[in-house]
Amino acid sequence: MADWTGKTLGRVQIKDLVARGGMAEIYMGFHETHRLVAVKVMRGLLEREEHQLARFKREAEVIGELRHPNIVRMLDYLVEDETPCLVMDYIPGPSLSTYMRTIHQRGQRIPIAIIAQLLRSIAGALDYAHEKGIVHRDIKPANVLLRSRTQEITSEHPLPLDVEPILTDFGLVRLLDSTLHTTTGFVSGTPTYMSPEQARGDKVDKRTDIYSLGIMLYEMLAGTVPFQADTTFGMLMKHINEPPPPIKGISPDLQALLDRALAKDPSFRYQSAGEMADEFQAIFNGQTVSPGTLRLAKLARKAVEELRTPKNNLQPSSRSRWVRIAFETAAAFALAFVIFRFLGPSAATGTLTPAPRDPNISAGKLRFEDFSSVMDEIVLSLNNADLPPEGYHYEAWLVGDDEGTIRKIGSIAFNAAGIGQLSLIDPAQKNIFADFDRIVISQERNDTEVISPSEEIVYSSVFPPKALIPIRKLLVSHDDTPNNLALIQGLWYYSGSYINISINGFDTPGEEVVGLRKAFESGDESTVRKRTEEIINQIAGALSDLYLDHDEDGKVSDTTDGFGSYPNGDRPGYLQETLVQVEQAMDAADSTPNIRSNGENAEVCIQNMDRRLKRILELALQLKDTPFGLEMEPIIAELEALGGALVRGVDADQDGLVEPLPGECGADSAYEFAYRLADMPLFPGAERVPPPEK
Repeated sequence: MADWTGKTLGRVQIKDLVARGGMAEIYMGFHETHRLVAVKVMRGLLEREEHQLARFKREAEVIGELRHPNIVRMLDYLVEDETPCLVMDYIPGPSLSTYMRTIHQRGQRIPIAIIAQLLRSIAGALDYAHEKGIVHRDIKPANVLLRSRTQEITSEHPLPLDVEPILTDFGLVRLLDSTLHTTTGFVSGTPTYMSPEQARGDKVDKRTDIYSLGIMLYEMLAGTVPFQADTTFGMLMKHINEPPPPIKGISPDLQALLDRALAKDPSFRYQSAGEMADEFQAIFNGQTVSPGTLRLAKLARKAVEELRTPKNNLQPSSRSRWVRIAFETAAAFALAFVIFRFLGPSAATGTLTPAPRDPNISAGKLRFEDFSSVMDEIVLSLNNADLPPEGYHYEAWLVGDDEGTIRKIGSIAFNAAGIGQLSLIDPAQKNIFADFDRIVISQERNDTEVISPSEEIVYSSVFPPKALIPIRKLLVSHDDTPNNLALIQGLWYYSGSYINISINGFDTPGEEVVGLRKAFESGDESTVRKRTEEIINQIAGALSDLYLDHDEDGKVSDTTDGFGSYPNGDRPGYLQETLVQVEQAMDAADSTPNIRSNGENAEVCIQNMDRRLKRILELALQLKDTPFGLEMEPIIAELEALGGALVRGVDADQDGLVEPLPGECGADSAYEFAYRLADMPLFPGAERVPPPEK
């Protein structure tokens, strides 16, 4: 294939070759709108028949309509010299495949919390496309790019908390199909991640993507894919005939989830990617796997066992065997569904008497997240709740501090696993936790328009009022900080991220902050001195005796709000004040186990930040007085390591996780644990303040 470097393609100047695959090459390009783009040049697939051009354009237009934050956006498509080309957003980050390959070689794994986050985002992208009738058909880690708005992603560091997976090549197989006339019997996709129906060349639907996503999830958890073979044919046969090997060390609930996701029969799988992600999140949150998944997972394994069990009589044809298995398992599924849906779980054990529900066992939770701004999103999940009776549904409502403000969240939809989930993003990007301290879930008739909650309150949560005061100072605003900034925001930005940027720099398309190392190696003493001054002043605070024009350039350099990390003047600094408010929340008379456990974890991470910041300040003062030259190198090297650890933490015990342990977690984890302080567990009945012992 010809080299496209240096050519002009439409409105794009082709720059460097980034990657080459079996069917395409990817170049970095510069668009006339002054932004970087990726250009996928597919090998001359349109030279066979002219009418393929029209088909390619039709399919490209369909793919081009996809607009989702976790799907790479296709900006343009064109044909040059009978070669189809796609112009897409450039994503500056490695693929999930590249990242996993490196850490798995070191015996490390992606933390479960990050896996849950990645799974949720990818599932959301898939469900969005599936609703539009588009099936990816080549879901694999190589088609998931990783990006972060706060730092560069490399395999040398744990994935940051704001990591975003971006699905690429969405519809590429569909585009290739449009040019290659693929039909039933043609196998397309990547064998390692291919569904059984793909392996057989059968027609596929959205559930083929769910199977492939299950393979990806298996790989993230186990460090390896479930099926391996020396040949493509051998790999395809394993997808068709063999069950996934159990993963050593994971819970039976998680194994059941994988067994269902990787069922050979698509009808046994999760029927949406979001359903699988919801159940994974529920298990991660400590809930048990749903009865429906347990039954379907067993049926899936039973079907494979029957397929693999030798028979004494003559074997039926391959086609009749599949028909028989499908019929038997479908019948078993139907029976299980009838028992579970209409008689309830107790019917399977021979009794119709439900076990009494402990009113102090949580039925789910409300969680606050950052979507476009601070705490502007809420995610409600019910994974241990009774389903509403026939003809009724559940509505969720936020209630303000004065009980006079009520905001409708929406209707809760339950999936096949019996898990209800609902989310709300504030269109004005307001902090929702600032105005609401309780949630109620009411039971409403399906045929009635609902504008306020009925008296039938089935679940509720009232935030413990005494603990609410310090937690809002942490997460909403604090009267003593500049601009009333929430403490955890100030801690993460001004005692963490900004200091790390002054040390290690920041480089994204269109924006660069030169760090100490780059400035030192290029002989730029002025920038080294400026960054050193920034580090000292940011840590010390504007009212400190150390807050000076250290490089004597006529101005005091400080990119923060001047509140400092440590006490200065009458200001306590972000570290001390954040610790004070965390401790007050934990010590409140109505503090809950959730507040205490997450508070303890946040404390550990802030104490780790404290030790690192003290050493960073000590080294920066030393660097300030060091003549420009080789004596600086070991100081800068130690600062580099400390800057990264300050934000991301360090996997000190080399177990593949950055944990809330002395010497490990940092600002990223402190931020996450602080947010979890605001989790609101839901309990049966009205006006439920979480029990302190639950």
